[in-house]
Amino acid sequence: MLDAIGFTRGVLVQPSAHGLDNRALLNALSVDPARVRGVAVVDQGASVESLAALKSRGVRGLRFSRLLDAHGASRYKNTVDVSAIDELLPKMLEVGLHAQLWLGVDELAELSPLIRSASIPFVIDHLGRCDARRGVGDTAFQLMCDLVREGHLWVKLTPYRASTEFPHYQDMRPFHEHLVATRPDRLLWGSDWPHVNIQRHVPDAGHLVDLLDSWTPDRSTWRQILVSNPSQLYDF
Repeated sequence: MLDAIGFTRGVLVQPSAHGLDNRALLNALSVDPARVRGVAVVDQGASVESLAALKSRGVRGLRFSRLLDAHGASRYKNTVDVSAIDELLPKMLEVGLHAQLWLGVDELAELSPLIRSASIPFVIDHLGRCDARRGVGDTAFQLMCDLVREGHLWVKLTPYRASTEFPHYQDMRPFHEHLVATRPDRLLWGSDWPHVNIQRHVPDAGHLVDLLDSWTPDRSTWRQILVSNPSQLYDF
């Protein structure tokens, strides 16, 4: 996929389908360790030694989730809730790992004190899964922008999971542009390949790159998002 879209480097994120078993991720990282980095999933009991071992094999962050169904239960099996960060934080600080958040912007009100005080980077997936109907003035989206502006939070500009407008995702463009205007040195891009759990309207990674290009006309900002920012966060 990286070769097909002309990218030199990439970041692999542990999918919920694999739960706490990071072996496939670690195997993939071992194939070309100079080219790829990883984000793993562990439970709160993971030791400093085990986290250090993950880092030595190319892992740079841990993924946490809070996507709930109508009954307040996790929508996906095998995920680790954001509450596990409290116990893991001292170990993550010691080893040098960031926290990746798979959740919606509405969860940030509860998490913002931790994000502001933790002294590790936080990354939120999928444009924070913001609701296009609420617009860029939405309080939850604006809180995400505040955290970005303050330097505590990075955002992945992956538009399709939150969009209802396949295949061009124009309902997400205002959120993308607002974040670019807020602080481009805290933005990342992801294809979300191989699009797990998507049965219809499967995105095309090359088209997603084209959208990033058209939505980010300034070349220096475009390069920041694709090269400089991930180089800093993922230690390429």
